[in-house]
Amino acid sequence: MTKSETDWAKEVFPSLIFKRAKELAVSLGKEVSVFISVKPDKGGAYAFLYDEENRTETILVLGRFASNPELSFTWYDVAVLSQKIRQEGQKQCLAKRFDFPSPQGEVGDK
Repeated sequence: MTKSETDWAKEVFPSLIFKRAKELAVSLGKEVSVFISVKPDKGGAYAFLYDEENRTETILVLGRFASNPELSFTWYDVAVLSQKIRQEGQKQCLAKRFDFPSPQGEVGDK
């Protein structure tokens, strides 16, 4: 990749993806997670947008990308990103676990 392509992949590409993720989240009415892998040395930039319901499918797609010899996406990338996806899922699960609605009608409420 040339310097201008590398700059684009590191700076412009992520901002475009995050903008699209925000639009998608608003249209779907749910949270959308984003993982970006920029590989300037191998000429690739990959973005994965998914919601909680599609976490497993996203990990399977990572494997399909690594299986494709025409892509610069590797099995190491799969290992790193799938671990991050799983960790993000655990964080969201824990956050929901302690997100209780506030009780109504308690003594002193008016």
